[in-house]
Amino acid sequence: MAETIPVRPRKGAGAAEKSDPKPPKHLSLASKRLWAEVVQQWSLGPDGLALLENGLESRDSYEICRRQVELDGPTFKSETGQIRAHPAGKLALDYLSAFRQSLRQLGLAPEE
Repeated sequence: MAETIPVRPRKGAGAAEKSDPKPPKHLSLASKRLWAEVVQQWSLGPDGLALLENGLESRDSYEICRRQVELDGPTFKSETGQIRAHPAGKLALDYLSAFRQSLRQLGLAPEE
């Protein structure tokens, strides 16, 4: 089982502080918004911020794969004529799993 990184709610949660770390520039707009929500409400150390960044990168990659599968369809015909699953479908599941694992490690995932 993965180790959980402890996070603490901020005093006066929801109030932005001047020291809130900025989201990494390479993240999508949706992931930057999620970053801002999390760091405003929770106190994360350097390890927690790195884990949050990795999780949001996985979320962005998931969205890219999901959109590609939407465009191409869930299957394709191989050179030999066999119907195969779209390779981005498997990647999307892997990225989604990594995103969820990051949230669980941060203690931010809802109970299942």
